[in-house]
Amino acid sequence: MGTEYERAESDVDIAVLLPPTQAKEAGSLLFSELHQALQIAVNKDVDLINLRLAPTVLQKEIIMSGERLFQSTGTAADEFEMLVLSFYQKLNEERADILAEGLRSGKFYDP
Repeated sequence: MGTEYERAESDVDIAVLLPPTQAKEAGSLLFSELHQALQIAVNKDVDLINLRLAPTVLQKEIIMSGERLFQSTGTAADEFEMLVLSFYQKLNEERADILAEGLRSGKFYDP
């Protein structure tokens, strides 16, 4: 697993899809017991992401380029993926004019 950019010292990126209420209660998983246990298990630094709390663009990148390692029974992960793609499409529609202007002018940030 990994990409062509992976090196021996690369960290491991893991996203967890919790039920909505549990995701909200858990908040950031950065310093959780699960985070610590995973780092010990893989003997590497781990970036652990609460997928429901991640920004839409990151959610989309994870579901499009990541690999699903485990899924409990049910369709929650598939439903989440469809929802994220819908939100991402809406986001792109909302920012289309901004992106077009940035491409036209060559400026995406104007202080």
